[in-house]
Amino acid sequence: MRILVQMKIGFPVMLAVLKEERDDVEMVRGALETLVGALTPIEHAKGPKNEVQPALMNTDLLSREADSISLLLSLLSEEDFYVRYYTLQLLTALLTNSPNRLQEAILTIPRGITRLMDMLMDREVIRNEALLLLTYLTREAEFCEF
Repeated sequence: MRILVQMKIGFPVMLAVLKEERDDVEMVRGALETLVGALTPIEHAKGPKNEVQPALMNTDLLSREADSISLLLSLLSEEDFYVRYYTLQLLTALLTNSPNRLQEAILTIPRGITRLMDMLMDREVIRNEALLLLTYLTREAEFCEF
């Protein structure tokens, strides 16, 4: 529970770093890497089935923020390789944990899909992450009704 409380307090701080400190690449990288870690499920050997899943709770907290997905998509235009890489990983984690909410957000944000498609022209690692994200996005579209 402590992780959830800390992240509930920490998400606004992390998002503020992404919005207001974009010139400080190291801070943006650190914030993105922290967010990726907060949304990545931790595999427990034999935990109770009704145990709180921090990754899912953190996904819900982050995806509730009105501008968070738009902010993340805007980071894909940054020059820094790791900023784009961690942003794609973060979007993939959000999609994995909460597919409907992220899919709806990406589709309603102007140029949302275009920004993701632009990543296909990047380096191999970025292209692979973008392909993975787009694959998950289109796979979930098969099961969603619009």
